[in-house]
Formats: sequence, C-alpha cells, structure tokens
Amino acid sequence: MKLITITGPSGAGKGFLKDRIRQLWPFIYEPPWYTTRTPRSDEEHRGDRICISPNEFANMQTKDLFLLTDTVGNHQYGLLRQTLDQHPVCLTELRLHLLHATQHSNLFSIALVPESIDFLHSRLTKRGTESMQKIEERISIARQELPLIIENKTLFNFFLVVSAHNEHLVIGETLKTLKTIEPFINGRKTQ
Repeated sequence: MKLITITGPSGAGKGFLKDRIRQLWPFIYEPPWYTTRTPRSDEEHRGDRICISPNEFANMQTKDLFLLTDTVGNHQYGLLRQTLDQHPVCLTELRLHLLHATQHSNLFSIALVPESIDFLHSRLTKRGTESMQKIEERISIARQELPLIIENKTLFNFFLVVSAHNEHLVIGETLKTLKTIEPFINGRKTQ
C-alpha cells in the first residue's frame, strides 16, 4: 500500500486538495477516519468521517483495529488498519506527530500551510461553517502546529505556502507537482 498524506492546519485547503487529487486519480482511496466528533455541516456529504460514540471508539481501540489514533480537542480519531491494507494507494490528512509515527516506507507527504495566522483566520471566517468560538479554537491549535510544521519542512516531499496572492493557483501548482509522482502512484496500481 502506498500512502499520500496532507498536513496543515484547518482551513488551509486540505479537503479541497484531496478532492482534486481524487479527481485526477479516481482509484486513490480515501479511508474514513472514525471519530467521536459530530460532523460539521460542510462535511456531511464527504464520507471521510464516521462518527461513533466514545464507547464504540474505546472498544475498537481495545481490539487494536486502528493503525493510527489521535486526539484533537476533546475528540478522538482513528484510522482503521484493515481499510488501508485493502487498497493499493490511499490518501489522508495527517497531523505532524502522526506523520512521524507512520514510519511508512511508501509515503508521499504534502504540507499545505497558510502564510500567516491572520490569513488563516480570514479563510476560516469566509467559510462561514463555524462559530467564532470554534474558529478561535482552530486558530489556537494552528499557532502551535504551524511553527512545528515549518521546522520539520524536510519531512515533506512537497511544501506549499498558501497566501492571498497564490491561493487561486495552489491547486493547479500542487497537481502539477503531483504529476511528477504519477509513477509512484501508478507503479502499485497494476500489481
């Protein structure tokens, strides 16, 4: 199994980028994350989250069904080991510490980061999907994550800074770069 990961704070454009990658290569599978968080209104159609109770999550964790788990805020997230093993190429979002934990040999990692916290705040506000309190919580997390992602820039195969000047070009530029990994993606597809 080959794994493509996208790392960056909420609001940087990871979901949009994932959608475009899967349009380019429809055979790439995006495994759902099991989570104790309820979906936001803009996520309900996506199918990349399966909402379960904290008790269900704990039971699955006890059975060692998750390859990776994470806690964000008061919510738990888990990626099922079995679903990853069943697909030749998978795509998912990973926070930096999970990228460290994967130790996956067939990995292509992408960082998508905003030029500044102010720019990220503007993007989150424009989405209009969350209260100002939730946005401030996300900004607080981003203030901690961004310096670490930048500090670990060498972990990524592709590192893109999103700004007000280039955000409309980001997807095109990213996909152009991703075309260079087409042999990485397709090499496993035919086996």
